[in-house]
Amino acid sequence: MDPLPLFGTGYRFKGDVCMRVGEDDSTNQYLDDAADLVACPEDTENLGVFVTDTGAQEVARRDGYVLYSVPRG
Repeated sequence: MDPLPLFGTGYRFKGDVCMRVGEDDSTNQYLDDAADLVACPEDTENLGVFVTDTGAQEVARRDGYVLYSVPRG
């Protein structure tokens, strides 16, 4: 399996450890026009705060990352 197609300089702010995820054969099922697909390292501290602050919903785990669907708005 190819590595996650991560892009950007951090999700929500430059330098954040979470990153947006692009489309590939395994992520396309989680993409949504009304939400960002975001990957955060599994060992990131304060993931609960990220979920609360953004309304993120966990959709998968892959390559040491937790994938979240984060509503835009």
